[in-house]
Amino acid sequence: TAHTLLFTLFELARNPSIQAALRDEVTTAYSQAQGDVCKLMSSVPLLRAAIKETLRLYPIGVTLQRYPAHDIVIQNYHIPAGV
Repeated sequence: TAHTLLFTLFELARNPSIQAALRDEVTTAYSQAQGDVCKLMSSVPLLRAAIKETLRLYPIGVTLQRYPAHDIVIQNYHIPAGV
């Protein structure tokens, strides 16, 4: 998803050595695969690891929303039911 791609690029920008290693891996794999996508994807373990690490750090389902069943007051702040 765009969310995963965004944060993968963000983390690669923060880690230039990993970015360089990943660039080398993908460039080499692309030239060796000669258009075979299955062969390409099987020869890029660092790319798969980078995406998995991104999903670990920035999961797609980041929040579960809850709504109070009844009106409540927290530190003198009124929260109506269902909000």
